[in-house]
Amino acid sequence: MVDRLEKAGLVRRERDALDRRKVFIAIVPRERCQNRKVLRAHARAMQNVFGSYTDAELRLLLEFA
Repeated sequence: MVDRLEKAGLVRRERDALDRRKVFIAIVPRERCQNRKVLRAHARAMQNVFGSYTDAELRLLLEFA
């Protein structure tokens, strides 16, 4: 998903100066309005996915995160 957002010019990847394993995803300011549309659609899709998970599965995801 991040690859597609980056290719569309909506976000950019920024590496952590101290730990190159970390990559931050930054919203490109000029696209803020478009980003909201994309993120709303993504949020709806994720609600559909998470809505099918059991409480135990959701707890496991939270522990992992």
